[in-house]
Amino acid sequence: MRYPIIQIGKSSDPELDGTSFVGVSRFGDSDRVSIVVPYGIKVDEEIDDSDESQKEQFAFLRRYVKVIQKAISSYKKESIEEKAGIHNPTAAINLLHDYLSLGRFVEYDSVSSLSERGKLDFNQTIKKVSPLCLNNSFFFDRYITRRKRVVDDNDIANIQCYIINHFMEHGGVFLFGQSISIPTRKVKLDRRAISKLKKELSNTFNSRKENIIRWCIAYIEGQLHLDENNTENGTWNYAMYASTFWEVLVDAVLGNQTERDKTKYGKTYEFTCFNGETHKGESTQHDTIYEDDTMVVIMDAKMYGNQKSLLSESVLGKQFGYYEQAKRVKKAANEKKCIINILVLPHYSSHPRYFQHKVILDPHTEPEDDPYKIIYLYEYPANELVDDFYYGRKKYDMLIEQFKDFIQKPETKAFLEQRGCNYSLVNS
Repeated sequence: MRYPIIQIGKSSDPELDGTSFVGVSRFGDSDRVSIVVPYGIKVDEEIDDSDESQKEQFAFLRRYVKVIQKAISSYKKESIEEKAGIHNPTAAINLLHDYLSLGRFVEYDSVSSLSERGKLDFNQTIKKVSPLCLNNSFFFDRYITRRKRVVDDNDIANIQCYIINHFMEHGGVFLFGQSISIPTRKVKLDRRAISKLKKELSNTFNSRKENIIRWCIAYIEGQLHLDENNTENGTWNYAMYASTFWEVLVDAVLGNQTERDKTKYGKTYEFTCFNGETHKGESTQHDTIYEDDTMVVIMDAKMYGNQKSLLSESVLGKQFGYYEQAKRVKKAANEKKCIINILVLPHYSSHPRYFQHKVILDPHTEPEDDPYKIIYLYEYPANELVDDFYYGRKKYDMLIEQFKDFIQKPETKAFLEQRGCNYSLVNS
């Protein structure tokens, strides 16, 4: 099967601001699945899973889709879109594992028949069979018996198998890793099907049947939500915002907080009333923290196709605010640490620069007042970050070593010395 690859921020959306969806989708009336990737991901414009020369890229796309699933489930800020995104693949994967372990769901019904042998249904025999009389005694030469009959063409089994097929036809092969097709009748995944499933759920005590019904309902509800709310942008089978995707990956790979606290160096504003009361608002939240005995590195993951979009108060005001708050916290704790501010951006070319030879300075702060108030720009190859997240690799040691090398480069060193920066703590 051929899968078109749509890269946001490259041609269709050069002013990418991170609010675009990435994931697996189908657009328009076509059932053809598209893989939507964020800026920085390097893949061909179309991937054929039967083409040997694209085998590596197809394997990468499978990892990419699984990373989206993992990122969705690990992200705590849930929106309606993200909930819908997680229902579809999670429910379908559960149905798949159940099917591969136990097969098609079967039900049994009881069949009664007039017979000379079998399990006697005494009440039905008394009602429906006339006894024979011999020597003043009554007896039955035939009686009503009951036996179990397998009913595999039942509504639950048909919905179960059709959902698995539907999932496979809409990108499930990427998430599951192999293609499966089950012979079954076509079923309409609509609210009628949900009503039928809920009625079955209320009348069963079979734990497997209960699980299958719940997974089917979750899948159909997710599909209905997507169909009803994404008519202009196509139907998303599972997806998340590009900015959220990048933020989750950067935090997992470059952060070293054992307990994630996004407000540790956030600013909190409050009302101070004349009667002495105070009413605090919510703290601002940074993305990623690396901290050791000598430094605090505050990172903000930015998914931008155009770096000029970074130069705004909404982006930089918060980042400089984290720097100021970290200074205050460390001063209050009597800890001497370097505070380093970094924006982590996706990199597209095959020769990543990592730390760029340009920085962002606060126009309201003179170098002599605070020479360290600098935001550095760090480019991370997007394909590499996806694989680092997928395989659970931590790369903050690499980041710190690259920063140490960067500040020793002649051009960087001259710039820092001119400002009066001395990163002796970092290099100790």
